Amino acid sequence: MKKNKLRRCLPYILAFLVPAALFFIICQLQHGGVWPFGTMSVLTNDAEGQYIPFFTYMKNIAFGNDDLLYNLNNIIGGNAIGFVGYYLLSPFNLLYLLFNPNLFPFIFLLVTLLKIGCAGLAMHIFLMHHSRRMPYKTLVFSASYALMLYTVMYYTNTMFLDAMIAFPLIALGIDLLVERGTSKLYIVALALLFICQYYFGFIATIGAALYFAYKILLKNKLSQINWRLPALKQYILSTLISIGLAMLILLPVALSLGDTVRNSNREAYGDDRIGLVDGTYHALPFLQFFGDIGEITPTFSPPNLFCGLLIAILAVCYFINRNISKREKQLSAAFIAIFIISFVTPTLNYLWHGLTFPNAFMFRQSFILVFFVIFLAYRCFLHIEAVNKRQLLLIFPALCLAFTVYNTFVTKSPIFYISIPLILISVAVLTLIINRPRHTLAFLTLGFINTATLVALSTFILFTSVTDGAHELKPFAEYSDNIRNFRNIVSEIQAYDTGFYRVEKNFQYTENDPLLFGYMGVNHYSSSVNNATMLFLEKLHMNRAGRIRLASGYDQNAPVSLDMLLGLKYFLISNAETGMWINTKLDLNDVDVIENTYALPIGFMAEKDLDQVDLSDVEYFELINQIFQALSGIDTPIFTTFEPPFETENLKVVDGGYVTIFNDINGTITYQLPETDNLLYFVSGEEATMPAKLDGIEMSVYAGAYPLSDKINGTLTNELAVEINPEDETDGGINATGGMKFYEESKDALGEHYVALADEPCDLRKITSSHLVCTVEASKDGSLFFTLPNDDGWVAKVDGKTVQTKTAFDLFMTIPLTAGTHNIELKYTPKGLRAGIFISFVTLIFGAVYGAKKFWKGTLNILAVATLNLKKAQVLSAEVARKKPARRLL
Repeated sequence: MKKNKLRRCLPYILAFLVPAALFFIICQLQHGGVWPFGTMSVLTNDAEGQYIPFFTYMKNIAFGNDDLLYNLNNIIGGNAIGFVGYYLLSPFNLLYLLFNPNLFPFIFLLVTLLKIGCAGLAMHIFLMHHSRRMPYKTLVFSASYALMLYTVMYYTNTMFLDAMIAFPLIALGIDLLVERGTSKLYIVALALLFICQYYFGFIATIGAALYFAYKILLKNKLSQINWRLPALKQYILSTLISIGLAMLILLPVALSLGDTVRNSNREAYGDDRIGLVDGTYHALPFLQFFGDIGEITPTFSPPNLFCGLLIAILAVCYFINRNISKREKQLSAAFIAIFIISFVTPTLNYLWHGLTFPNAFMFRQSFILVFFVIFLAYRCFLHIEAVNKRQLLLIFPALCLAFTVYNTFVTKSPIFYISIPLILISVAVLTLIINRPRHTLAFLTLGFINTATLVALSTFILFTSVTDGAHELKPFAEYSDNIRNFRNIVSEIQAYDTGFYRVEKNFQYTENDPLLFGYMGVNHYSSSVNNATMLFLEKLHMNRAGRIRLASGYDQNAPVSLDMLLGLKYFLISNAETGMWINTKLDLNDVDVIENTYALPIGFMAEKDLDQVDLSDVEYFELINQIFQALSGIDTPIFTTFEPPFETENLKVVDGGYVTIFNDINGTITYQLPETDNLLYFVSGEEATMPAKLDGIEMSVYAGAYPLSDKINGTLTNELAVEINPEDETDGGINATGGMKFYEESKDALGEHYVALADEPCDLRKITSSHLVCTVEASKDGSLFFTLPNDDGWVAKVDGKTVQTKTAFDLFMTIPLTAGTHNIELKYTPKGLRAGIFISFVTLIFGAVYGAKKFWKGTLNILAVATLNLKKAQVLSAEVARKKPARRLL
């Protein structure tokens, strides 16, 4: 009994283990191997920059005093529900809670292997539903799904793999709905995907709708399909129930997305949404199934459709299989055509991705097409004896010749030349299987070629990407050492100062170091960032494609006034010397931790009517001036303009601007900067890049603000030389005073504003990220100003009474207060969370009643049929008894 049970379960166990083991081998073939068998980690790209910091933050939530509703480390704070719903709700992420963050690179690999194994298992379950004849041969098809090129290219975005696990189960749910009228699996699988990853839930819903249409058209003629069709009504109702069950996440996420700015890769799609996606590969996406990988970088890569040569060959054979109906082939071709059209048409791709152009990874829906093609290949293999061998031997040599010509003159991929002989060998072996479908050796040969091509191509892509820097791997020890060292430093700072403040660094390990190392900072990068925050930071020239200021870390030379406003109290500085304005040092683990003595608290009393200040047409330094003048009521400007003396070379004045005299060499404007104790800055109004030199050191100047002196190390720039290229000249040239503006940040003026604002601080204390309390003593009526974004989710109570928060400077939260001592309580609940929970609860009740009704209806039907059959049996028995002659008595 146990042996028979194990024999039945073994193919499913192998469906999980085989792809996971193969991917582990692929990882070990990379530079130095992967820890614990090598020195490297799998952390690269988003895995390192986003997911590991986010999982570390999740662990802090589970074991600290944070929560999932509000993220204080999201730049300067923001609604966390979109961030959590996008990144953190996969059940696999619970594994991170069991281990020390030092081991997270290994846990990331472990979770990746588990997800790839589960994807293979889910696909195996789906295929076995369609035929249980060849469970071990089915492993080739399920492993091809789990190890498709999509997996290798996108594994660093671990949430993509959750969708690969869910979709075969969703498709199986549709099969059961159409065939048996039961929708439980479809409802549960789709609802769980929406809850775990709402973004791919949307993509999977579109794919499921196409698959349902495919299945329903196979079963019914087009003229028979109408709203009264039971399967159609059940599908629509089941989809609505799935969405309703997930509304506890979907509704607050949808409302939060309205307040966020999402990065876009719009330029990669061309200028016309109705035209074709840019790139030579758009002409023949079909080639992707035969190993034509195109570019290997994820940003502009093709759809990544390769899933093994055997799959591609059998998918073609599907259309020449005599046992498959013409109607089915037509519907399958239409299904594939819809995907190919969506790959080359920006508008359809835009719809697939939730009405947005994704930032990199341009074809995130492509795994659904691979799933369908593998399904067709499996259907063909089940009826392999019906493939026309003559057509097979004619089609593939012709295809190979056409592909060779196309590759020679268009794609020029060396990998494709290797694929051609392997295709021909596979076709030759396949002819043996057509004659003898149970020819195990021939199938093993094909399975080996299929698996070998997957492993080899995946290894090549990852290896080449690492070499080119696109997927540069980091040593495991480097990650562990950084985590250990910097988390210890942050812990010591927090032990030294138990207050509520922000910390930053002038260097980065990732773009999300505040989440990774556990401090309140301003550096952050994700797909869900508050739009009002980003617009405000753009005015301060701090926003660079969703990042804060510089890719190397928070700009240590941002104005001191900005540090003061944001409550940046401590800086972790590398190679700091005697500072100009910020010079109090803490000696922690040989790292310079510098205290900003001008840092304001995150909450403090300010002047009244801040919500009436209009800064819509004010730029940069004037913006900072007006903010502080409004906050403190002091008219003294922090920044004043000055005009340094300058000299020109190869330039002449034309209509108030400058143009070059000799057109074959650049002109130069050299500014002589004054000696001063204040900090100096300049603003460039030019959109184009301008070469410049600060004290002889080259730099590229774009439109924005730049420091001319170092507030940390105390160095001053004496000379700024800006070059004017004749080829870049615009009408009127570049005006020395209009194109370049110079500002001086006054230490005395800043101190005057600081004293006025720091005199009445709010003693802010954190219960959790979404629950803050404080006490403030106001000497007069005014506004309690918080450097947190205002949001409808905040509920503020003053002395136990709820008050309405207001918005200052189009971003920050304020609370009007009268003179006196007040206790303040702030609680945050994302918009739509309560309503979403209520809808999910009602949907759950409705689904349970609907399911119970169907169950009892089916049970009563069975009982009725059984009763009718029993009555018929009794009548028949009575008739037989009457006709049977009586026994003679002896």
